[in-house]
Amino acid sequence: YVQGGYLLKQGRTPNKFGPPANPYAFGDLPMMRSGNEIVRFSHNTIVCEGTAVPTRMQGRFLAADPLHHLLVLSERKRRGSTFETADLGHPLKSEDPAFRPVYLC
Repeated sequence: YVQGGYLLKQGRTPNKFGPPANPYAFGDLPMMRSGNEIVRFSHNTIVCEGTAVPTRMQGRFLAADPLHHLLVLSERKRRGSTFETADLGHPLKSEDPAFRPVYLC
């Protein structure tokens, strides 16, 4: 993730939604490759860095998937100048349809 970066939205170029607000945007960033099939729709992603999360989560992605009522933990692997990911599991999930994680901080 690049703060302020222009990423693909709904599989389409960001220009579908109008011109970029940043005059120094010279194209959009492709989605990261994954080592496994993606069966989720992540709404919010953070990189776990700090003392408030368990050691097994350090340096990994944590993503909210409200449609499946869970959080997804993913590993980052260097791939040249970017990364690829591999899902490791679901540290939090619920069968309750009212549980819909949408924001992580």
